[in-house]
Amino acid sequence: SGVMGIDKAWYDVARTLGAIQRFLILRVAIPAALPNVFVGLFMVLGASFSVLIVAEMVGVKSGIGFYLQWAQGWAAYPNMYAALLV
Repeated sequence: SGVMGIDKAWYDVARTLGAIQRFLILRVAIPAALPNVFVGLFMVLGASFSVLIVAEMVGVKSGIGFYLQWAQGWAAYPNMYAALLV
């Protein structure tokens, strides 16, 4: 969607100045699409950490997810909230 959202005039200007297809991709399309790529990466970062913590709760004996469950089991709620902030 980032490449599709680029104004067609940018391609026309580059072609008028003699750009080949490779130049259009490497010097026009990719740099213009990078803001959309970084927005997508930023949005998925929070979801990836959530999935990581859930996976640690289920499958391993270390990590923040495991520590959250361990602290909850021992009723160490201040430690649990500190782990949530981490």
